[in-house]
Amino acid sequence: MNTIKTPKDLEAFLEGQRRAAEDSKWSTAKTIKEIKKDTYTICKISTRLSRKGWVSYGCEIRKGSSRGKTVCWVDQAGEGGSEFININHKLFSKDELDKIENYIYENCLTQWIEYCTQMYLIEKQLKSVDNNDPKLKEYLLPYKNAFINKNIDEMHVESLIGWWTEDTANNKYYS
Repeated sequence: MNTIKTPKDLEAFLEGQRRAAEDSKWSTAKTIKEIKKDTYTICKISTRLSRKGWVSYGCEIRKGSSRGKTVCWVDQAGEGGSEFININHKLFSKDELDKIENYIYENCLTQWIEYCTQMYLIEKQLKSVDNNDPKLKEYLLPYKNAFINKNIDEMHVESLIGWWTEDTANNKYYS
């Protein structure tokens, strides 16, 4: 191990650390505050059952953590229709909705696969299925590829943010 004796040695060591952090896949170059800026959280979910048997809900999507600034409010009436997304125009622009969608694409693949598996069970009228079932894998492949390729038309959902909040609200309500 080289010892640091001069300011020049210190600068060389720090520069090496910076380069290693930039090059490393597992680097901790980002601070916790920077990491939180890139995340979104669904908060204040209120779910209720509508008269027609649909789960209706309202929630907030916040940037960072549950204590972060509210980006938008999402509400669904419970009639099987689309969600209403009201953005907080005082603090954010519509570009933030694209950032939320990118966050969902990067972090919610397993949630999407679980959702598609539930759709498979409903379509085939099954109570359970083995994850290694070739028919299930064949069914899930186009949905997985559509999610990875960010092709919303092939995913068969109206909006990605609406799907994410609805799936989270349903999981909370039925659990």
